[in-house]
Amino acid sequence: MGEVATDDYEVVIIGAGICGLATALALHKKGIKSIVLERSEALRNITGAAIGIRQNGWRALDQLGVGDILRRTAINMQRKGELRSLKRKELIDTLYAALPPATVKFGCELESIKLNPNTKKPVLQFIDGSSMMPKVVIGCEGGKSIVANFLNVKPTKMFPLCGVRGLSNYPNGHTFNQEFARFRKDNNLVGRIPIDTNLVYWFCARPYIPIDERIKEDPEAIRHSTVALLSDYPEELKEMIEIADANSLSFTNLRYRAPWDLLTGTFCKGSVTVAGDAMHVMGPFLGQGGSAGLEDAVVLARNVSQMGLDRVEEAFNLYVRERRMRVVWLSLQTFFTGMLLAASSRVKKVIGNLRSSDRPRSSQEGNQKPTNGEIGISEEHHWGRNWNPPKWLASSGSAGRRRYPPSDCHTYTEGPNFRAPWLDATRNLDVSLMYNRKGETRCVRRKDLIDTLYAALPPATVKFGCELESIKLDPISTKPLLRFIDGTSIIPKVVIGCEGAKSIVANFLKLKPTKTFPFGEFRGLSNYPNGHSFDYVFTRFKKDNNLVGRIPINNNLVYWFYTQPYVPKGHERIWDDPESLRHSILSLLNDYPQEIKEMIKITEANSLSFARLRHRSPWDLLTGTFCNGSVTVAGDAMHVMGPFLGQGGSAGLEDAVVLARNMAHMGLDRVEEAFNMYVKERRMRVVRLSLQTYLTEIGEGGVSMDSEEVIIIGAGICGLATAVALHKNGIKTLVLERSENLRNDTGTAIGILQNGWRALDQLGVADALRRTAVPILRRGESRSLKRKDLLDILYAALPPATVKFGCELESIKLDPNTSKPVLQFIDGTSIIAKAVIGCDGGKSIVAEFLNLKPTKIYPLRSARGLSNYPNGHSFDYELCRFTNNNNLVGRIPIDDKLVYWFCPQPNVPGDERIWEDPELIRRSTLKSLSDYPEEIKEMIEIADANSLSFTHLRYRAPWDLLRGTFCNGRVTVAGDALHIMGPFLGQGGSAGLEDAVVIARNLARVGLDRVEEGFNLYAKERRMRVVQLSLQTYLTGMSAWGEGQEFDSWLEQLVGFSLAGDLSSRPSVKREAPYDSPRRSGKLSAEAGGGLSPWRRLELGAPRAWFGGGTD
Repeated sequence: MGEVATDDYEVVIIGAGICGLATALALHKKGIKSIVLERSEALRNITGAAIGIRQNGWRALDQLGVGDILRRTAINMQRKGELRSLKRKELIDTLYAALPPATVKFGCELESIKLNPNTKKPVLQFIDGSSMMPKVVIGCEGGKSIVANFLNVKPTKMFPLCGVRGLSNYPNGHTFNQEFARFRKDNNLVGRIPIDTNLVYWFCARPYIPIDERIKEDPEAIRHSTVALLSDYPEELKEMIEIADANSLSFTNLRYRAPWDLLTGTFCKGSVTVAGDAMHVMGPFLGQGGSAGLEDAVVLARNVSQMGLDRVEEAFNLYVRERRMRVVWLSLQTFFTGMLLAASSRVKKVIGNLRSSDRPRSSQEGNQKPTNGEIGISEEHHWGRNWNPPKWLASSGSAGRRRYPPSDCHTYTEGPNFRAPWLDATRNLDVSLMYNRKGETRCVRRKDLIDTLYAALPPATVKFGCELESIKLDPISTKPLLRFIDGTSIIPKVVIGCEGAKSIVANFLKLKPTKTFPFGEFRGLSNYPNGHSFDYVFTRFKKDNNLVGRIPINNNLVYWFYTQPYVPKGHERIWDDPESLRHSILSLLNDYPQEIKEMIKITEANSLSFARLRHRSPWDLLTGTFCNGSVTVAGDAMHVMGPFLGQGGSAGLEDAVVLARNMAHMGLDRVEEAFNMYVKERRMRVVRLSLQTYLTEIGEGGVSMDSEEVIIIGAGICGLATAVALHKNGIKTLVLERSENLRNDTGTAIGILQNGWRALDQLGVADALRRTAVPILRRGESRSLKRKDLLDILYAALPPATVKFGCELESIKLDPNTSKPVLQFIDGTSIIAKAVIGCDGGKSIVAEFLNLKPTKIYPLRSARGLSNYPNGHSFDYELCRFTNNNNLVGRIPIDDKLVYWFCPQPNVPGDERIWEDPELIRRSTLKSLSDYPEEIKEMIEIADANSLSFTHLRYRAPWDLLRGTFCNGRVTVAGDALHIMGPFLGQGGSAGLEDAVVIARNLARVGLDRVEEGFNLYAKERRMRVVQLSLQTYLTGMSAWGEGQEFDSWLEQLVGFSLAGDLSSRPSVKREAPYDSPRRSGKLSAEAGGGLSPWRRLELGAPRAWFGGGTD
């Protein structure tokens, strides 16, 4: 290929397959130039006949700008969501055509890669002897990647299967449905995907035998071998293979990279990384290989674009971190599905035929004959979700459907031998169900089961009120010593712990603690006096991450459960109140079918409950110690699992039978041996059930608290605005508010100055607020509005369930292992958050954690109220303030009738006793304003009693802000939690809005993986701005309190000077930027942050005069 100039190609991509071309295109879209080096002499658009692209792949193609082009010829399968088949050639050609000319260089076969010892840049050595030293290398050269070898990624492995692929042409058209159909018998799998009305792509996966090597290069031998293998399949399948185009026939071993290697492998080193099959080659069983490679391309380009080529190592680390668990799960699902096709697979021996794992296997099962026509198992179904589970998770069959018009909710119910298809979860409302298993599956009341078991025991077998405190071995007899909470103890010969998920016996055995699923579950029992009309099937309704399950018990009783993502502090407060539970559930199921809501409404109150879902992880079961001497565990104490397979109770019953059989066989004198046999017999069984349950939970789209990337404490103006700003930048948040509802009834009105409106414009809510906000007569944009309107509109701009109420923070500390903040709440629950922003006001717990000095109290307290003039007032629309001696009155009209006012006054000992009595507040205020104009006193007299409040005025000293710590690692503060100030400039709310925009912009710029850097940038940018505003406010407030003419005159001059200078003058938020940069300077203008418009001073016996030399 010759020596290639490295300066022209900073980014080199190895391989011009789907992922390589997509990566080059994604980088090109981000303005990053790259070159693709392909070993073949031409574009490899003749290998592989067709490809299925799933919904995630189409989303990636849309990001690349080629999705609509490919949809013109791609066939949409008959399924929910978007799954389309298309010719691989068309996909390759379209990606290639979207690249700039000469991006792809052919005939460049890579031989090796190493790092230059001096520059640490990668050196690429090619097969023809040439070399190059680019800045960045991305390996996209497939399963036998040389770049992956350089990264020391473990070699790919071969499935014990081989694959035959081909393309069949029906000149007169075929009659197949436009769907992905799969046919399986024994260990052979045939898949069929129509591409258009004439062409059909197919593949056949079957066990590999060494003789297959001889037919790899002979298309006719491939054809004859495949037809012979499928001799007892339907004629239409054999005909499809017989007419296949010889040039399209191929035979390959199926390779994969083990999921555990993906979990621990190194996928980047310096400026070298891998993507696509070079990273995560997987079998065709889920059809996710191509789609996952397209995802890689988009994620890789996004991270490189955000970091820049100068920080490409950091970008690659972010890319690998983002992709690792995604490809691990896809690979794990593919691995299980593929291995279960192989008859001699060791994995199959471990996992067993888990399609029958819902019951103990009978000795006759292995001899059962196929009952489904010519083929033992004939499957024609749509591939569901973003992955298709292994056969032991769900198989297919025919289903009857009941639709609930006009709702978008569908229910799939089963016949006697039905097994549910794995349904697509990408639509707005998806309903899935757990299959009715073959054999006997019945629903019974738990009470009936408990009562029946209890009645079958000899009298006095069960002793009540015996709460175990601890267990240990007696040092002399080595028998177990049980100590109870009441101080008594016993030394039995044998102990079996069946006390559930929080088992003390399991702790004694040193089993690892159980974990919680990220779900909470509501349960109940509904009684239909006249009978229900539901089929006797287990039906589940699913939307997003919420799941409702329904099981009829008899003609009148129906058991149901409802699982949803669990949010600490959102549920615990309603556990003990059945009606609160009911209302909470109904509010969450608003768009579900009416029959579901009716079922909840008629639920017996005594049956309603809520609980966290716990599990013991499969890998802990695989390695855990379940017995020690004459002590063992059973049931949930051993293998607590979620309800997703409905196996918890049945597995516990199995434990009982197996345990008793082994003890009877060995006798109590050999109980340790019996327990060892019991554990040996049960271990793999419960591992399999637990693994099924765990993977099913993952398939249900479970979300963890890690999805709540940023925790905001406080749902006031700044807290909600910060959440909106982060949401606008694509960052998910969770706002935790201590009150039981939105605090939109505290505070009556607020003035927003020009800088605040610019911030609201950035948040996208300003226009909605301007409709009701009243302009104040002053330069620039200043408007007054009800505080309730501001809070309601910010709240409405957030995604549902962003704000959780009743979450009162008690303390915050850093986790010693992860350095993440740990939030401890007043009811004992806690969260480990990725990032925390404290917007919890002047008494902020987050600010205390940051060691900010406590807020101080002005020598003033303030009365506030809202006055209603039924016939309208005559005041100008301006912020008008009057002062006399040490009393100040501010007045802001809200509309033609409503006027908001405040009155700061010097503190008087004993005032606290009037705070809770509106009439005492009114009388005290009128007394202090006895020599003010009548219009002022009248305004106080007619104030609505419910609006009257009396508070101390707090502030954080400007000098404390100048040197204080605004952030510590992943924790910062904003709004009043950072810079609480008095009302004298009207900048408190506007400054908090500025904080919200600035903090969101910096986090979006650096990304959540560099949240500490983002918070430091925010603190640096905001410090001088809030110091200046705080200093202005402080001086203005203290001037209203100053005693003595000399002090008052001096302070007036100082305040006037500061107001006329740079501190408050410059615009707080430029139109093109959402904040006021402290680096900008400018002359004071009344439209800026000063907020004094107009301040009128009352001298007794003198007319009103402008204060401060006429400046605003």
